[in-house]
Amino acid sequence: MANSGANIPGGVTITDQATGTVLVDNSVNPQQAIRPINELPILTRQTIDPNADYEVIYDASTGSHVRSLATRASQTAYLADGQGDTRAGSLGNINTSIFAAWDHIHPIIAITAPTTPTITLTSGTMTITPILIGPTITEAEAVTFQFRVQCNIPVHTNVWQAFSIPSIAGFKSPIVTVNGTYRQSGSPTGYPVAPVMGNEAALWGSNIIYVGSFTENQATVRYVHFNVRYVIA
Repeated sequence: MANSGANIPGGVTITDQATGTVLVDNSVNPQQAIRPINELPILTRQTIDPNADYEVIYDASTGSHVRSLATRASQTAYLADGQGDTRAGSLGNINTSIFAAWDHIHPIIAITAPTTPTITLTSGTMTITPILIGPTITEAEAVTFQFRVQCNIPVHTNVWQAFSIPSIAGFKSPIVTVNGTYRQSGSPTGYPVAPVMGNEAALWGSNIIYVGSFTENQATVRYVHFNVRYVIA
């Protein structure tokens, strides 16, 4: 098969062509056939040009071999799903000839949680002790921290008691949800007698939580329960 124009007894000429086929010519009905594959050079998937290179496939509807533009794994870094999310995925092995089926289900991979945010006193004379409760919840695009902050609030006049939740680099502004409070001791005028579960804290702005009243005539110990969720920027 390596010799071009080899004459075969019976009047058939087989010509090896540069296109990867051989021409079988009996002078009446010449036909092209696929060259034996072991004669062809090996082309890796990475070097395929999907705009110019072709694959030979068998078309069952016509009973003949045809050529089709070659397929190749993408060499572009995949982007995450989130709008404006600039994280790039892995290219994987682009030399492979194995591709996922159309109905495959892609797994959702949770992100790695960043360092636990530091809760800080913003206003007032109280002392605070942040306590991380429950598991840190990670998702594909976000992480949620569950906090309980112990607030030891002295008697005070005309001053707000507040603490703040910080932003984290690479994430959008924190989404804070106050779940409620537990006043363990102290019963300032206007409040139910302790101990009592209630909601004696409120979110102001996006990341500052105020506890109790502007003026209180008894010292209290309050626990503020809240969740803070960070979504990747």
